[in-house]
Formats: sequence, C-alpha cells, structure tokens
Amino acid sequence: MIRDSRNAKSIRALYKSGWRVEKSFLVSPNGDTFEPSFTCDGYPYFLMRVLLHQLVAFQKFGEAAISQGVVVRHKDGNPRNGSPDNLQIGSHKDNMQDSMKMGRTCGGKLKFSKAQAEEVRKRYLSGMTTVELAPEYGCCPATIQRIVKGNYGPCPGPDLIRKSSPSGNIKSRLANNTNAGMRIREDFIAGMFLVELSKKYGCGRDAIRRILQGDYAHISSENLVLGHRFTHKQVTQIRGEYESGSSTRQLGKKYSCSYTTILKMARGRYPGSPDTDVSRIE
Repeated sequence: MIRDSRNAKSIRALYKSGWRVEKSFLVSPNGDTFEPSFTCDGYPYFLMRVLLHQLVAFQKFGEAAISQGVVVRHKDGNPRNGSPDNLQIGSHKDNMQDSMKMGRTCGGKLKFSKAQAEEVRKRYLSGMTTVELAPEYGCCPATIQRIVKGNYGPCPGPDLIRKSSPSGNIKSRLANNTNAGMRIREDFIAGMFLVELSKKYGCGRDAIRRILQGDYAHISSENLVLGHRFTHKQVTQIRGEYESGSSTRQLGKKYSCSYTTILKMARGRYPGSPDTDVSRIE
C-alpha cells in the first residue's frame, strides 16, 4: 500500500524519468540494470525506498495503483514475486482476506502449528537462514528466529542459535567447523570478496566479516579486515578495473557496495588505497 504522497511522488518521478522494472530488475533510462535490496519481510525495493511491486503496479494500472486507500496485492502471497501477472489492486480489507486465506495471518491466532514449526527448525538446521525462510512462510525473519530459539507460543524446543560469543547471539552452521572458518579466511587472503564468500559458504556477509575479524564464536584469530571491508589487494584490483573504463555504479553492483565507496577508492580516500586520484567525471 502507498501510505503517503511522498512515496507516490517518488514512483511518479522514477517512471517519468524513464526507469522501469523488467524481470525483477530495475532498468535505468540508459539500459543499466540494478538488483533490488530486500526489506525484513522479504519485499524487494529500489531507489528512494520504492517497493518493486509498487512500481510494477504503477506500470500496469497507472494512477489507480497509487490512489488513496488502494493496496497492491500478490495473488500467490509471495512478496518476492513482483511480476505483472501476479499483481492486482484492491482495498486493505481485500488484502487482509487474502492473507487469511493463504495462512499469512490467522485473525490474531498463531500462524505456525507445531508440525510447521518443526519443519522450519529442520530447514534451519539444514543450512537455510532466517532471511531465506521468512519469505517462503510469509512472515518476518524475527518470527523464524523465535521458532528457531524455541520460544514461539506452544512450539517449544531447544535453542538452535549459538550464544557463545560475547558480542551477542550467533547463529551458525559454521560454529562447530573450525576448518570451514579457516578456509574462508584463506579464500579472503587469496583475493575473494565478501559477497563471493557469502555465496560460496551459504551464509550472510556479516558472518563472513566477523570470521575475518576473528570474533566469530570459537574462531578467534588475527583481524584480517581491520574494520574495513576491502583489503589493499582488493582495492588495487577495483581501481584497476575503474581505470580500464568500468563505471563506479557498475563496480558497485559487481562488488555489492555503494558507488560512493568505489569513488573513494578512485580518489585515494579509502583506507588501503593509493594516494593518487584517478577519478573522472561520469
């Protein structure tokens, strides 16, 4: 639902400037494509916090999609599926009725049965994260975390989240595998980036960063990142690609960081980068 005029103005401004959504990617007027980020409830969003399904609905229904009291609804209940065929508009009441039919809300009752909670816990143990599980069950990661910790209503169970770190709760498929942690550190030293390590080992970038910093559960060792995301070797590699003609936005998308971070490297202002300024006007 578009709750305020500011959001509606943002959608109109993007559309008027030539931005479009094609196959779940945001396409700029120049033809560049951008992957979305995701809210805690699993909804993809783009620039100016515009949700993907809102912009797609505006492309399909026009001004009707951003009228007062209108809600954009997902036919299959999957917030990640923003295809035009999966969207329809209606009232807030329609949306709540959809939610109850699909089991996403239960009229104030608990959503997960004991059997469903056990299924979530098994899938969590198999390697899936709370963020990956939440969209599949139509809830937020915090609900999945409550189930995993064993404090969800009448679905008690042992706490599966490791708490051995002084810095807070740590969920870990790697917590009992020192060798995996050391392999991550070796791959990082060899030149792999956080986003590549995250995909390879199937865990979040925050977990990778903490392993590299030496404060992840029982994996205590030398801090390899010193509070910064990229090593000197990686900064040099990125600057080389920039000097070869890649734009800051292309590199930001490739290495999962903002274009301003790439610009800092190009200007020699990023920790570990050479002092020389190789930036250019784009």
